[in-house]
Amino acid sequence: MHTDTKGPTPSRETVSSTSRTLGLEGIVAAETRLSSVDGAAGKLVIAAHHVEALVREVTFPGACALLLGRDAGEVATQLGCARAAASGRLGDLGLALDRPDPMDALAAALAQLRPKCSGEGSAGEGGAGEAGGGEG
Repeated sequence: MHTDTKGPTPSRETVSSTSRTLGLEGIVAAETRLSSVDGAAGKLVIAAHHVEALVREVTFPGACALLLGRDAGEVATQLGCARAAASGRLGDLGLALDRPDPMDALAAALAQLRPKCSGEGSAGEGGAGEAGGGEG
């Protein structure tokens, strides 16, 4: 196999006339219209709002509604229902949350949850859904 390291940039390598980029140079992980980051200027814009103004003027349900393109009142209601359902599930977690390491506690807690089977309010249907629940 012939290797030519005289590619267009130092991070390029040509192997048998096939060029590949080493590392993450030029790799786009995700594209979004919901946010804009200018790290050099220290600017972050989320859903057309500067983040400083967003945190001063918008509630958490309001921010979720902006990102989802939904009504803030509807999102607040769905989040309230989801919080109540999650609170009702705390007893199902046993001693998982008593673990000293937060990641161990999260893994142990998630391992004990079963998905809700009814299909109502699932995230795919635009509802807040539940992170688990009900009998499997």
